Amino acid sequence: AGAATVSARSREVVRSSAGTPANASSVSSPAASLLERLQSIRVEPLLPTLMLVWLIGVSLLSLRLLTGWLWVQRLKTHGVSAADESCRRMTARLSRRLHISRAITLLESRLVDVPTVIGFMKPVILLPASVLGGLTPQQLEAILAHELAHIRRHDYLVNLLQTLVETVLFYHPAVWWLSRRIRIERENCCDDLAVSLCG
Repeated sequence: AGAATVSARSREVVRSSAGTPANASSVSSPAASLLERLQSIRVEPLLPTLMLVWLIGVSLLSLRLLTGWLWVQRLKTHGVSAADESCRRMTARLSRRLHISRAITLLESRLVDVPTVIGFMKPVILLPASVLGGLTPQQLEAILAHELAHIRRHDYLVNLLQTLVETVLFYHPAVWWLSRRIRIERENCCDDLAVSLCG
């Protein structure tokens, strides 16, 4: 009788041990089922629709880029006048300190609200005519130093390339986040350079 009792208990232990993997398998089955469903999704039928959406997005952003570029080019010739001699001398002095060898055109503009740099090979600095009269020489020097820092760092060209990347990869949120961070850091770098020049 004792041997029969031990044998029965052994069979119960074996059955309970054998049931453990089955329970583990049942626990992991939802994750496995989800993975199988994801793997079963076919992307190929969606490719034409995704490509069409991408082309529409790129076309719209390219149109925005083109119209923005045309507007910026127009700013160089409309509503502008030559800056006074003192501003040009200050610009030349700061350019030498920044080791900028390119010729820089300094203009007063009635169409811009903030100082703006346009162009890479032949850069133009537009100063808002509405605020120049209220600036002290020190403030004007700091503004010019900041804009010249953009020219020294080739930021116009970098910004153009950055905009092209945004146009092609517009669907990726990380591209817009990174692009925003680059623009913020770009302004910070130019501020630091202007401070180092003007004290």
